[in-house]
Amino acid sequence: MKVFHGFNELLKAYQVLGVSGIHTKLEFVNNSREDILNGIFYVPENEDEDEECENTLEMWLETQIFEDIVDNKLTHHPDASLDDLLEAVIYYLEKDCFLD
Repeated sequence: MKVFHGFNELLKAYQVLGVSGIHTKLEFVNNSREDILNGIFYVPENEDEDEECENTLEMWLETQIFEDIVDNKLTHHPDASLDDLLEAVIYYLEKDCFLD
């Protein structure tokens, strides 16, 4: 299982996360920037790990959706900062659509 400590670490690997889901130990209250920035994220690498995550962790985002959010933001703003990308993720989580 891949484990990422913080949003920045997860973001660095966003193109190679696989086709699973991104899980966390806690449900982020109101998609708090602080919780997301400092959260620990788990990405299973096989079916057994995927099942374990589904039974013990909270699903945060599907990896493909996360990649699409980041790619969409970078397509419209190639120089987007970490804060810009975090804002795009939070926007998606709250509104279920992309922020250009």
